[in-house]
Amino acid sequence: MMGRVNDSIRYAGKVFFNVVHTNDHYLAEITKNIPSSSSNDYSKLFSEIFKSANQDFYSIDLSIFSPAVVTINNTETGTVHNAGFVDKSMLAKAFGVSLTERIAGDEA
Repeated sequence: MMGRVNDSIRYAGKVFFNVVHTNDHYLAEITKNIPSSSSNDYSKLFSEIFKSANQDFYSIDLSIFSPAVVTINNTETGTVHNAGFVDKSMLAKAFGVSLTERIAGDEA
C-alpha cells in the first residue's frame, strides 16, 4: 500500500504554490528541479527502490518523494512556472493495470 501511495504522488500528483518573489529566473530554475522526473530513480516503482535500500526508508533519495507536476505562481510578477508531467504508464504499472483499462479520473 505504501508503494502505491508514493507512486501515485510521484507519477500523477500535482501541486500549486502561490509565492511572492522578485526573481523569476530563480523560481524557473527551482521549479524544473522539483518534479519527481528529476530524480535519478525516476521510472522505478517505490517498492523496487525500497527493496534496493534494504527497506531503510531514511536511506532513500529524498527527490523521489516529489510530485509529478509543480506549478509556481509568482504573485509579485504574475509569472507562472510549470514543470513535470503525469506519467500514466508508470501509474498503471504501479497499480498493475494496463493503459487500455479505465483509470479513475480519466475522461471517458
